[in-house]
Amino acid sequence: MSNLEPFTGAETIVLSGNYIEYISVDSFTANVNLQYLSLSRNKLVEVKHLVHLDRLEALDLSNNAIESVVMSELPPNLLSLKLNENPIEQRA
Repeated sequence: MSNLEPFTGAETIVLSGNYIEYISVDSFTANVNLQYLSLSRNKLVEVKHLVHLDRLEALDLSNNAIESVVMSELPPNLLSLKLNENPIEQRA
């Protein structure tokens, strides 16, 4: 995923349906104001490198290929996490 530096002040970022396969360590480092992030309808298999997003309250990861989630990789203030239509949903 390319760097999102031009959107440093963004509170909402929607990257649905972009065939994203992974979240790199520097993908959202400049997006400190982010409150809502949608990465739905992509090809993610894991959730990583989001814990630094202290203001993130809602994360949509629906319709990916996620099999498990490590809670320590999620932002501390997260209030809403959508994981429907992922392999993890079958395990619940």
